[in-house]
Amino acid sequence: MYDIARAKVAGLTSSLTPDHPDVVSAKRELDATSGRLQSARNRAAANDLEQRRMTGAIQRAEKRGENLRNQLEQLDKLIAGTPVVTAQLSELARDIDLLNAKVVSLISKKAERRSPRIWRPGRARRSSACWRARSRPASRPTRIGRNC
Repeated sequence: MYDIARAKVAGLTSSLTPDHPDVVSAKRELDATSGRLQSARNRAAANDLEQRRMTGAIQRAEKRGENLRNQLEQLDKLIAGTPVVTAQLSELARDIDLLNAKVVSLISKKAERRSPRIWRPGRARRSSACWRARSRPASRPTRIGRNC
């Protein structure tokens, strides 16, 4: 439209004087069209800048969405493995209970071996014949037999 208005002004200027009312009117129309064209260019530039901003925001949002989908998949895998881990945990707890009972049993057996034997009526006393001296005189005596 601007090119048409410019051609019209050029045609009128070549055949009429610059002060002619048709030439003046055509020049005003050309100036108004020029102003509208410049305004449209400014809006287009602003729209282009806004479009680039929006495109960048959309790309960032898509990337964030992809990251969230990956995190969701990882969480789903963890949730799916929860029953297995729960079963393993209960098995470990049962093993701990068994081992604790075994430790208590071993500690009590060790304490029985270390404690001095008390003579009870009806049990035979060990005689001194069950003990013999070692070859070194400064050493402690050693038991000879198992049943002594």
